[in-house]
Amino acid sequence: GSIIGSVIGGALKKTKRASATIAANEFGELSVGSIVGNSKAFKEQSGDLLGQSIDQINRIAEQLGATVNAGAGSVSLGVRKGQIRLDTSGSGKTKTSKGAIDFGEDAQAAVEAATLDLIKDGVLVGLRQGTKVLLQNAKDLEDGLSQALKFEDVFNRLAKRKDPIGFAVNALNREFEGLITLFKKAGASATEYAQLEELYGLERADLIKQ
Repeated sequence: GSIIGSVIGGALKKTKRASATIAANEFGELSVGSIVGNSKAFKEQSGDLLGQSIDQINRIAEQLGATVNAGAGSVSLGVRKGQIRLDTSGSGKTKTSKGAIDFGEDAQAAVEAATLDLIKDGVLVGLRQGTKVLLQNAKDLEDGLSQALKFEDVFNRLAKRKDPIGFAVNALNREFEGLITLFKKAGASATEYAQLEELYGLERADLIKQ
């Protein structure tokens, strides 16, 4: 009786697991979408890991002068029995037998792999074709980003030499596009938007004057 009870009890005991899946928020940005699982701690960890990947994507987009198409990517990061799992299909799988990739306790490697997968899905828009190729063929995120930045730097340096005013204004435009999104998220008032526009006009005028 004790043996049978032990077997049944073990079968009924649920494996602790959780998974967070990427989504697009109301502003069209990448965000942590659904978080599912039966462990509060693992759910929090999964959401945090995916949030780190989103932060990496946004920083890389800024570095490469790209925009983010949140609807193009699909990925999930989860935890099963304390082991971090990546599901490139974005289905929230945590079992390796179902296709999830096991990273053990290496959170950094898992986050970077998720970021690279999103890049290969095409979430970065407006990239030069050569930059796309370097990122698509990269073995890991660090290597791919390093090569992409070196490649892009050639064209940035040339553009800055040939048209310094245009180069500076384009950089200012990209900065203020990000600020406009931030103002939307903050629910800024019409007066605050007017002040943002005033600042843009002043800084643009300064660039052209210089």
